[in-house]
Amino acid sequence: MNEYSIEECFEQPGKENLKFNYTINLNIQEKNENFVVNIDLKNFTKNGNIPDDKISSLSLECMKSLYPISFQLSDNGIIDSCFEHQKVIEKFKSKRNDIEDFYIGEISKKYLDTFEENISNGAYFLQQIQSNWMYQIIFPNLKWLHHKSFWNEKFIIYKNSFPIEFEFKTESLYEDIYHVETILTGKIIENCSLRELLKGIRIEDEDPESFIEAEIEIHYFTDRISKQLIEVKSSVSIWFENELFQKHTLHLTQNNDENLPHTT
Repeated sequence: MNEYSIEECFEQPGKENLKFNYTINLNIQEKNENFVVNIDLKNFTKNGNIPDDKISSLSLECMKSLYPISFQLSDNGIIDSCFEHQKVIEKFKSKRNDIEDFYIGEISKKYLDTFEENISNGAYFLQQIQSNWMYQIIFPNLKWLHHKSFWNEKFIIYKNSFPIEFEFKTESLYEDIYHVETILTGKIIENCSLRELLKGIRIEDEDPESFIEAEIEIHYFTDRISKQLIEVKSSVSIWFENELFQKHTLHLTQNNDENLPHTT
């Protein structure tokens, strides 16, 4: 079992910065000749506090009711499918009555109905997981880390939007005696307007003046001997009309071995 602390920050000019902290536990096992990762998520806070408004609290309770969740990994290490998806649905259904005892009213019922409907749709549920920035970062395609030249990859850089193509390069540094640092840097190469990004759909005949610029930077720190993930630093920066629209950073650090040398 590997435990990590995660801090995600969203910076958007003119709006309050948002900082989310949580803990994630990962346990990878081999089942039926496939690798399955069991994921547990806990200790979630928003700007240092447990969310206390009704909808945020309800959303958090719904999310907590699903964990731990298991996913099957592809040969390249990315999340390929939800392992025993039906058990995830049944888990939520078994806890729904307890949630409804506390969150009463038509708005809460409608939220719970929608949540249950969404997780019951296997393809939609998997897409939501695969498009989550945290999961895109923690479960990279292992080929990304070994490219010797420029390569292209699609990422979802804005919640509930669509994948956009970036050109990447990979660089590995061996200066630390304990860790290998692998740096992925990417620049958007696919035309996408801000309106398309926000709506999550393609729109015909968009004005080139409305296209965004975007860059991704990911630093992986892995143990030189065990190859275990120790730390990740990542950022996604989006610009519109030469001004920063949003910067999303994610910092992951390993918790479970206090004696392991740290990069920060």
